Amino acid sequence: MSHERTSVVATLLRLGVMDKDDWDAALQQVLEVACELLDVERASFWSLVEQPSSITCELGYVRSKRLLERGVVIHEQSCP
Repeated sequence: MSHERTSVVATLLRLGVMDKDDWDAALQQVLEVACELLDVERASFWSLVEQPSSITCELGYVRSKRLLERGVVIHEQSCP
C-alpha cells in the first residue's frame, strides 16, 4: 500500500472513532481532515438563510495557520 493511501486510510479511521456528540468538535475535525486529504488551504461549512437571502459560514478551517473562523455572512444582493 502506498504512503499516500495509508495516510488516507489512517485519516478516515480517525474520523470513524471521533466523538460525534459534540457537533462543533466533529465539524472541526471533518474540516481539518478535508484540508489534509484534499491538500487545500481552506475548508468551510456554510448554511443557507432564506430571509434575508444569504449564506453564513458556520465554521471554517485555515490549514497553514491552524485557525478556525466563523460568522462571515454573504448576502445575495452583494453577489448577484
